[in-house]
Amino acid sequence: MAACAFWGWRTFSATGRWTARPYVDLGIMVVDYTVPFENYREHSGFFWLLNHRKLRAPAQPKAPPAQDPTWQLARDYVGYRPDDREHPVRLSHVDRSRAEVIYIADTYGVYQDDLKHIDTQESHMDYTALVFGGLSDGDAHALRSFAQGGGLLLAEFNAFCEPTGVAQRQIMQDVFGVDWTEWVGRVFADPYDEADVPHWLPREFARQYPGEELPHSPILLLVSRSGRLLVFGGPSLVDVAPRVMMTEAGKRRFPEASGDVPYYFWFSLVRARPDARVYATLRLPKIMGVQGFLIKLAAGMEPPALTAHNTGKGRAIYFVGDFADIDFDPGVFDSEDAIADGAALASSALSGMTTAPAFWGFYAPVMERLLREAAAEHATRTAKH
Repeated sequence: MAACAFWGWRTFSATGRWTARPYVDLGIMVVDYTVPFENYREHSGFFWLLNHRKLRAPAQPKAPPAQDPTWQLARDYVGYRPDDREHPVRLSHVDRSRAEVIYIADTYGVYQDDLKHIDTQESHMDYTALVFGGLSDGDAHALRSFAQGGGLLLAEFNAFCEPTGVAQRQIMQDVFGVDWTEWVGRVFADPYDEADVPHWLPREFARQYPGEELPHSPILLLVSRSGRLLVFGGPSLVDVAPRVMMTEAGKRRFPEASGDVPYYFWFSLVRARPDARVYATLRLPKIMGVQGFLIKLAAGMEPPALTAHNTGKGRAIYFVGDFADIDFDPGVFDSEDAIADGAALASSALSGMTTAPAFWGFYAPVMERLLREAAAEHATRTAKH
């Protein structure tokens, strides 16, 4: 009787189905140059998905055969390490021969003032010197060679914006089939909140708009590489937040992703080249001045949010938002229904400025499908050999 009950649990429960599914060996490399503190936020959401998909973590030197197969935030990535600050590692300096998928979580980097508040994990809030970050020439060439050789290259938000140099950025734009407009944006619930708002914002706003006052309400902030600011205020967060919308092609390609969700965190504004496919767009709020700005920017009235581009034998997929950087606890990953459960919670119980709706309603189902397909392709290749 007990055996029958255990069989039923494994067969019919979401956790049982997840437990019964085997781990998959897929060569995945994660790059994160923006790890000033031991919270590993920039790649935390992606690691949750890797563990949910049961993709085995990279083997560690001298590890026992029964090594824990789950991905560990502090261990399984290439970049800056808060436990060894003197020896950051670049992608171009590591062995990539076993990599089938490379994920660029963030290359913005670590800055001098980040190191002043390690105990409280407070990021720098003003201009300060770069300690480590940006794609090097070797990094850019390595990523291009990887994609052209047949690899799956995934990247989000600050994969080739500042502080990556112009020449290296051009290589990455060619790989991804997009052009950065040199503008980025973010929503702020309270532009006077010194714990959340960069300290350069009120100073630069006063300099660029003398005699004007920052709104005392939520804002959509757009910032150019040259430092120009555009501030759009609204009565509520919903009124100023961009929304991630699936295109018709995106709905066919990623049917599990509902889209039409607000996004409050950092994003880049890009133009898609003619040979890139656009699977999702950013619908910016209908506030006076926004549409005129988009026309001048020539990025389209709904700029790309998710693009895909064939490059050589491989593919390069770009998310314009900082989607893997999550500000909430995603819960357990060991359930077949984890993503659906998260989406239901985000739509019914969560409110306010959180990355949860965009994570569950867009990023997680899209990435889950991409990882599932990559694992299936790996299995096919392995069977042929």
